[in-house]
Amino acid sequence: MRIVIVLVIFLSGVSMVNGSDVNKKPNHLINESSYYLRQHAYNPVDWYPWGKEAFEKAKRENKPIFLSIGYSTCHWCHVMEEECFEDKEVARVLNKYFVCIKVDREERPDIDNIYMDFAYRINGSGGWPLNLFLTPDRKPFFAATYIPKHTRGKRIGLIELAEKVGQMWRENPDFILQSADKITTALKEITPEKDNAFNPDFMLNQAVTMFKHNYDSDFGGFGFRPKFPAPHNYLLLLRMWKKTKDKELLNIVVNSLTQMRLRGIYDHVGGGFHRYSVDRIWRIPHFEKMLYDQAMLVIAYSEGYQATKNSLFKETVEDTLAFCERELQSENGGFYSAIDADSEGKEGKFYLWSKGEIDKILGKDGDFFCKVFNVEEVGVMAETDRENTSSNVLSMSETFEQLAKDFGMKESELKSKVRMLLEKLYRVRENRVRPFTDKKVLLGWNSLMLVAYSKAFQVTGDNRFKERAKSLADFLLKTFEKNGEFYRVFNKGELKVKATIDDYAFLVWGLLEYYQCGFNTFYLKKSIDIEKKAIQNLWDKEFNCFDFSKKTEDLIMPVRKFSDGAIPSGNSVMYLNLVTLYKITGDKGFKKYSNLLEKAFAQKVKNYPMGFSMFLCGVYAKYEKGYEIVINGELKDREVDKFLKALSEIYLPNKVVLVNYKGSSLSKISSYVDNNFEKTPEFRICSGFSCKLPVFKTKDALVLLK
Repeated sequence: MRIVIVLVIFLSGVSMVNGSDVNKKPNHLINESSYYLRQHAYNPVDWYPWGKEAFEKAKRENKPIFLSIGYSTCHWCHVMEEECFEDKEVARVLNKYFVCIKVDREERPDIDNIYMDFAYRINGSGGWPLNLFLTPDRKPFFAATYIPKHTRGKRIGLIELAEKVGQMWRENPDFILQSADKITTALKEITPEKDNAFNPDFMLNQAVTMFKHNYDSDFGGFGFRPKFPAPHNYLLLLRMWKKTKDKELLNIVVNSLTQMRLRGIYDHVGGGFHRYSVDRIWRIPHFEKMLYDQAMLVIAYSEGYQATKNSLFKETVEDTLAFCERELQSENGGFYSAIDADSEGKEGKFYLWSKGEIDKILGKDGDFFCKVFNVEEVGVMAETDRENTSSNVLSMSETFEQLAKDFGMKESELKSKVRMLLEKLYRVRENRVRPFTDKKVLLGWNSLMLVAYSKAFQVTGDNRFKERAKSLADFLLKTFEKNGEFYRVFNKGELKVKATIDDYAFLVWGLLEYYQCGFNTFYLKKSIDIEKKAIQNLWDKEFNCFDFSKKTEDLIMPVRKFSDGAIPSGNSVMYLNLVTLYKITGDKGFKKYSNLLEKAFAQKVKNYPMGFSMFLCGVYAKYEKGYEIVINGELKDREVDKFLKALSEIYLPNKVVLVNYKGSSLSKISSYVDNNFEKTPEFRICSGFSCKLPVFKTKDALVLLK
């Protein structure tokens, strides 16, 4: 890789302000359905979408490719667009030397994964916007994130960088081509994992040790800054607390979920969570709101509530789902992908408050409110933005319980007053210029919402959540399948991009969780069918894993993703699905594929277990004692209803519940279920395909579970 490093050193020696204007000439993005691509449709840069036309032009004119990857609600993407891509001087240089391509990473995460992997290998970091130079056959040789127009200090400017690359391509193209070939070969040099010993206890314990070591005991979460929610980490730690009874693990979860809910990463006025915190204490957020964050956090807070009965966690579930329904739900029943960080060209402007503004709105209650939410004359944003010296993010540093003591009030009284004051601010905020909402509907992220609604019902028993889960499940199955194929993107009434492993995995997970709400075998059958379709379409026999997407001619290599990021990896969730489906059906094919996935994951997890928390949730489900609970009887039976409600009160993460009622046809699906029972309702408590004698009362069934 020496030639690669030399090239990178040489080169790096180195909005949504969309600029659309009817008087400007549109580029090749004008007819794209992606909101992100259309944001750039009137840039003077001659952008092309990723595809054959751009590739052929690059080869025909012997030009390298300038590739820029981002998404519509990305703050730094907006900054770079305004500074560079709307600038005629930058456009002149880029258009002269390159074929320029824009990619929406939310539509094409497979492309993003390939080139982000390159960025991390070369630079040790990545992010968006991701800007790269490629050979005409799409092999990368340089990557950077934000690039200013002109050189600032040690950060080379885009004009200077583009001119250097253009000059180098003219004078010494062989050097670049050789370098790109070596880089691409290195990226492809991933061999199948050898048969490593798979030790579940070691992996789970190593992960716990690493999480404890990286835990911020003062403010929750892991590491220092920036801090991402990463809710799947808490799902694993709750399971390990259940296994070990280690109270420290429960404290980590409770403190982290509490801190995130109280501080500025949570939108106290309108609900919902921002994408991440730029500081250690969760106070100053990066203001984007992503659908996947809302879904995964609802899942974590639901399980946290079930484990602790902490009322703040339940309120967070309810308020976050209410926010999604109010601000992200589409007319057809799906959910939009994201809300921008910026409005009126400034990051966070929609969400910020000055003390004077609050005092004017709330009058005599202003001082009380400002003490609750740490609002000062000199605002917290002064730390990061000198123009916003009086602007505050609402952020609590104490729980409602402690604040009630401080103010000499009952906790219920204080909560009621705070909510009333927040509603006043909400009504005022609704008159502000709203941030942009990206209205594309993604199968995978909506499937995570299906999991979230199902979990919320399972732990609260609130039928609203079950009804909304059903509506969403039906929408996904009806909308995203066409001619026997699932698609990833639904936008403006059209389907785009074949489903990835994330889409398949999250959809199956959602259907399995929804089955646990209403026990309609139609959804269980669909989960089985879709899992088998994913195996048929995406299973890689050589690498014992799922490819990220179908091998297509527009990719330079297959994509295989294992580690979790902001959301769990598709391979991790597929592993959990396979474990669950084997428990339900007894189909040894599901067990076979889960065993093969273990070979693919084994060494990776041993090297860095903290990066595979969702896979380890599957390991927990497979290797720790769990329960398969079979109910023979009608759902309307009072004793069945009583038992299901009792189950919802218990944090029992390693269980599946099957209800065999008249007409369910469950006996054709599950190896546990037969119709040879004389008395109903009948409860069978099984573990590892071994069932205890049936019992007929809730209290007796609960004894067996204990």
